[in-house]
Amino acid sequence: MTINVFSLLIVSLVLFSYVLSALSKYLDYQYMKKPLPKNVALIYQSDQYKQSQLYKNENMFFSLVKSTFSTLLILGLFFSGVFPLLFQFITTLTSNEILQTFVFLATFILFNSLINIPFNYYRTFSIETRYGFNKTSKKLFISDSIRSTVLSVVIVSSLASLLHTLFLSVGDLFIPLTWLTLTILLILLFTLNTKVFIKIFNKLTPLPDGSLKSSIEQLATKTGFKAKAIYSMDASKRSSKLNAFFSGFGPIREIGLFDTLIAKLKEEEILAVLAHEIGHAKHFDELRLLFQQILIFGIYAFLIQVSVTNIDLANAFGFSTPFFAFSLILFTILVEPISLIISIPVNYLSRKAEYAADAYAVQQGYKDSMLSALKVLVTENFANLNPHPFNVLISYSHPPMHQRLAAIEKL
Repeated sequence: MTINVFSLLIVSLVLFSYVLSALSKYLDYQYMKKPLPKNVALIYQSDQYKQSQLYKNENMFFSLVKSTFSTLLILGLFFSGVFPLLFQFITTLTSNEILQTFVFLATFILFNSLINIPFNYYRTFSIETRYGFNKTSKKLFISDSIRSTVLSVVIVSSLASLLHTLFLSVGDLFIPLTWLTLTILLILLFTLNTKVFIKIFNKLTPLPDGSLKSSIEQLATKTGFKAKAIYSMDASKRSSKLNAFFSGFGPIREIGLFDTLIAKLKEEEILAVLAHEIGHAKHFDELRLLFQQILIFGIYAFLIQVSVTNIDLANAFGFSTPFFAFSLILFTILVEPISLIISIPVNYLSRKAEYAADAYAVQQGYKDSMLSALKVLVTENFANLNPHPFNVLISYSHPPMHQRLAAIEKL
């Protein structure tokens, strides 16, 4: 790597991301020592609260160690000249530029996945197991690791190859066509999430006939909500944590409930959670998120163009001319500070949408059930009840629990 203004820029951005992440963890750690807000002070029992604090502290330290290692590794790869050497080796295998991009990124993703496996293994079978969350087997862990790596290689490397093809063939139309390509991919991922990607890892089962299904159908009729399907997902084979998810929009909208959520919440609490999700649909939050991301992709398309055409940037890292695949790696670093700035208003809008969805659930008569459901989610997931405001500002898509409960209480 040549030391010049461009290499210093990239290194500075890598260190900036690392320092910001470490700072947010430190602020959260310090803030956890403060007394809890009164409206959440009694959610945990004494012993349970101590456990939740230990769990959060251990995860913070683990995350810091992992991010330190990742930062040193990427800087080491930059300074050692490994990327140009890998490129030179790939050119001996094929002279096709598109295949070179595919193989380069596939190799990088595979290497990154292998590096992360020990960290993921420790988190799963040490931290998550000791605090009672892990339910996965070692066989399933290996299977998940293989499937997620293959999926990442296929999607990312194929997309990069497609963008490289556009770059070589469309000239000045590269930015708008890249924007269009990313938009189409986003819509496909949004619509195929439950049909394809979730099913690679989980089994989705339509809710069986019974009291819960009848109550959900009555709620849907009452609110005029239409969903193609409501599923139970076998999340319990991996973790005891509770969650629900929303996929698609309009007539292809689908809702998934973790089987752990169905097991731990009362029927009225499950209905409250669903009323909250219906509130998102009624407020067109899924479409807002979609258009929001499309606008962000326009910025990404421009930055990709900058990354793949800047000769000085390529020279700084040992390439005589820009190499498309490596330029995309640099793009992910260049986009970090911009993503941070964008995340502030995006997260604000998301938190505002959560308040509105809670209010909708209350309007449907689920105030008490919504309050009790959120408290169960807190205790079952060991949620942080006292996040630092700076961390909330840059990374929280949901309001802190004490603010969320207070807002519901006022309704």
